[in-house]
Amino acid sequence: MPIEPPAAFSLLPWDSELFGYPVARLAPEGLRPELFPATLEQLRGQGVRLAYAQVPWSDQATRALLDGIGAPMVDRKVTFGKALTGGSIPPAGVEAWQEGEVSAELEALALASGHLSRFRTDAQVPSHVFPTLYKAWIRRSVLGEIADAVLVAREAGKLAGLVTLAQHGPVSEIGLVAVADGCRGQGIGRRLMAAAEAWSDARKAGRLEVVTQGENAAACALYRSAGCLVVQEQAIYHVWMEPVG
Repeated sequence: MPIEPPAAFSLLPWDSELFGYPVARLAPEGLRPELFPATLEQLRGQGVRLAYAQVPWSDQATRALLDGIGAPMVDRKVTFGKALTGGSIPPAGVEAWQEGEVSAELEALALASGHLSRFRTDAQVPSHVFPTLYKAWIRRSVLGEIADAVLVAREAGKLAGLVTLAQHGPVSEIGLVAVADGCRGQGIGRRLMAAAEAWSDARKAGRLEVVTQGENAAACALYRSAGCLVVQEQAIYHVWMEPVG
């Protein structure tokens, strides 16, 4: 039986429904220079209007290929990681979100966490995509579909910050992190990180990881201050097949 060649891209049903037209993710095979023109033709043939490309930051050749067709680089995706040794103590003032529904305050924090999201900064992305995506993210986190915990910090009875966590084997992953306007510079971000580490330690995770945008200087500084190191950097491109009108 002949071996099927690797797929050049994969269609993304959830993203396609959200955008209102076919969206795909390019595979490394589809980004090979000798195959890339054919990949673009296949995408157009299936009506795809947007394809995501995720490339190692150091892969200058593939980045030049995407730059050459005018695809915008929409994110410098930075992954931070920290080895956990156990025994950390949960900080005061951070608790698990106990309500079964998302409040307006919690939703506002989720939206604030994505202020530099590529779905917000790319002007070609339809305006409804970013808020719909992040509202779904926090709702599904609270329901336990994509997160195992939603931790919140409170100040004077109001929500001051949030962090969501999901454990995948020995790795605990932070999803959303945000501090409310008017509460920044008060150490709340550090408390949330300490709470995330304590939560992970309690579940015997050996590692804590979090992803952010390289342009998010405040987030990068927070993660470094918590003892996290950069373990991976990637360039994210949006390959538009045609102008969005």
